[in-house]
Amino acid sequence: MPNTDNNKNNNDNHRSQQQNTRINFTSSCFIQLQQTVHSILPSHPSSIMFDKFSPMTGLAGGSVIGLSAATLLLFNGDIMGASGIVSTTVLSAKKVFNDESQLWKPVFISSFLLTSSLMLGPSAATDVLVEANAMRIPYPSDAAFVIGGMCVGLGTKLSNGCTSGHGVCGLGRRSMRSLTAVLSFLSSAMTTAYVTSPAVPWSSWTSFLRLDFSDYGTADDRASTSLGFFFTSLFVVPTMIATARTMNKTNNGNDNKESKTKNSMSKCSIAAVSGSMFAAGLAISNMVLRSKLYGFLDVVLGIQNGDWDPTLMTVLGGAFVISTISYEFVKGYGMLNLPFARETPISICPSKEDEKEPQFRIPTNKVIDRKLILGASIFGIGWGISLYCPGPALFLAATGDKAMLLKWISGYL
Repeated sequence: MPNTDNNKNNNDNHRSQQQNTRINFTSSCFIQLQQTVHSILPSHPSSIMFDKFSPMTGLAGGSVIGLSAATLLLFNGDIMGASGIVSTTVLSAKKVFNDESQLWKPVFISSFLLTSSLMLGPSAATDVLVEANAMRIPYPSDAAFVIGGMCVGLGTKLSNGCTSGHGVCGLGRRSMRSLTAVLSFLSSAMTTAYVTSPAVPWSSWTSFLRLDFSDYGTADDRASTSLGFFFTSLFVVPTMIATARTMNKTNNGNDNKESKTKNSMSKCSIAAVSGSMFAAGLAISNMVLRSKLYGFLDVVLGIQNGDWDPTLMTVLGGAFVISTISYEFVKGYGMLNLPFARETPISICPSKEDEKEPQFRIPTNKVIDRKLILGASIFGIGWGISLYCPGPALFLAATGDKAMLLKWISGYL
């Protein structure tokens, strides 16, 4: 019996020691985690976000962007992918301007450019924080714009989309492919912004991507209103000519062709509204300002210094909500399976020849492969280097920003 009691006591002591060891290990891990968090967070956590964070304008602008995508989807059956629309129009200009079924694309771009340059103008793109050198915002060099534009153009081609196509439209229809792309380009953009930041110890290695503030020049040096008008006219004038030529086809006596022409004109009208709304949404949310874009991408140093700006999250959130709601009205894409969900877009009256064709041109590709992830990551690298993605870059080009017109130009292709 004494031996049994001793063995029992020994077992209890052993279990007690094991329990104490686990407790000590857990405590040390917690202390280490706490120290790590404190080393990342600033001494005044309340300063995170709230200094430059503008959630209301972000939500408002994002909602307008989402409404722009919803309008193009529900009325025309098309996806508002900025990079794809611009690239197709530029690289296949002859086909797009002569094919009335695709004429809505240059109309969308023309409306976007006119809204950006005439209605909103350069004042909407004036970044007070950048002009005052008030933050550690990098001033991209010519090399940064060229390399960044090339990466954005190549990346959006490989991944078949950008922030609007994947981030607004793709997430709105709960596409896992788009979610993968968004996570890929956001993570690579944030990583690139940190690696190339002028505030990191190895900044001398990436100095060729930046200019000193003294070499940055004034706003007048960097932009030309007349150059912006010229760029805008390159789209607007051919679009007006093609539209006028298409409208003349409505009286040719062929009922089937006349129906197609009317559908094309209806789509052009909706595209004009959608393009204008897209530009307005970017301006309202301030997503054409480099301080806002870099303020979000600079998440690591931003949190450490207490000036991270998550406004872009509210923009994507507002756009996502509106886009998601719009898909509830498209048959086969809603979660609620509404009985009045549509099989055809609102503004389209399909002819007998078109009745068998899908009226909503929604991507059906669900493949998640290396090409998608690689393309989205390359896009993110370009975004992190130049600090611009296709939508904001096109807006600035319309206002005459020389860098967007002369150096970043490959990002549109």
